[in-house]
Amino acid sequence: MAEQPFISVAIIGGGAGGLGTAIALAQLPFLQVTLYENNSEPREAAAGISLGANAWKVLDLLGASQGVKVNKLCLLYYDQGKLEKAEEMYQRALAGYEKTLGPDHPSTLASVSNLGLVLDSQGKYEEAEAMHRRALEGYKEVLGREHPDTLTSVDNLA
Repeated sequence: MAEQPFISVAIIGGGAGGLGTAIALAQLPFLQVTLYENNSEPREAAAGISLGANAWKVLDLLGASQGVKVNKLCLLYYDQGKLEKAEEMYQRALAGYEKTLGPDHPSTLASVSNLGLVLDSQGKYEEAEAMHRRALEGYKEVLGREHPDTLTSVDNLA
């Protein structure tokens, strides 16, 4: 059986915006995403990304433009401390992933985990725990007990 061809994408810098874009693009099975960042720690100063019209057209053709936009907004609101807006956007992202990919897809589970982190930051501990437990159980079933995403979910529950 022939391997599915990969499209390689390099994201150079961009801070939180670059990271959000990399996360959204990495959900597509035919893309290989490499993120190059000079800063050792994320920071707000100069954090941003700009995509030209042709780049957005490519993202539309790949079916990734909406995911990039939603993930960028989630990260932006979270970084700005606008946690209610971040929660709202993560809820929207989760609903979209559940509808298009199903409840047990790794991208859906990542969205569940991210929502749990935002809820935790707002002091909504019971809701956050429910999200983290859902992510953990899903990751264990889909990816296995030793997968890094599963282990991160264990850490999120600690």
